[in-house]
Amino acid sequence: LLKIFAYFVGAVVVIAVCVALVALAGGFIGAAGTTSLMLPYKELLLHGTLQKILAWPAILLTVGIPVVAILWLILKVTTGFRPKTRTVGISLFLLWIVGVICCVWLSKSLLKDFRMRYRESSPFVIDQPREGGILVTETPSNVSIGGWDVFDNFIETGDDTIIIKSVSLNVIKSPNDSFRLEVMRSSNGRTIHEARNFARTINFNVTQVDSVVYIPDGFSLPREIPFRKQRVILNMYVPLGKKIRIDESLRDLRG
Repeated sequence: LLKIFAYFVGAVVVIAVCVALVALAGGFIGAAGTTSLMLPYKELLLHGTLQKILAWPAILLTVGIPVVAILWLILKVTTGFRPKTRTVGISLFLLWIVGVICCVWLSKSLLKDFRMRYRESSPFVIDQPREGGILVTETPSNVSIGGWDVFDNFIETGDDTIIIKSVSLNVIKSPNDSFRLEVMRSSNGRTIHEARNFARTINFNVTQVDSVVYIPDGFSLPREIPFRKQRVILNMYVPLGKKIRIDESLRDLRG
């Protein structure tokens, strides 16, 4: 009688845990479909219907099935339960294989999205200072993105805005007697056409007031545009004998 009671308690515990896992997964999936709570960067990484479909079985089955298998093993060890068939084990293994296949498929699809690279440059016309040099500083902003920060603040997200802090500044000797700024936008993509479109969606604005040039420390992407290694490279050409001072706020941008 005691053994039967142990079987019953073990079964109830396993069923409760499985129901909790299913409910938790379902809640996360529902939240992901309506808000940015679950994986707030899924639109930043995943592009297209296929990748978004593959993502869930790739994560839930590859990670979740081993958890369920461990629980099933604990049940058998603690209760001494020995099923007459191997249906449960085989089913879990097959589901895990499906998850691995989806994971590999998704990985290959994502890798293809980075295989081509496009780069284009545009000049920013600098009003030449009458005397002295130029100060380069960070663009002031009273907007706080908040949200999630990852990779040492490399990415910041809000409800409708994604800020990528992948900007570098190079100081180069000018071939003439004028200051000049070259703004280079680059991106990867599955095709050259796609990479060019992604590069051209980079929102990065340089401004100048008197002898001060204002540069943002990051750039924004539209919410529907995925991250495909977008980057902004600034080449500041400084004429011989003239000075440029880069504010401490941009110390991380120096190439």
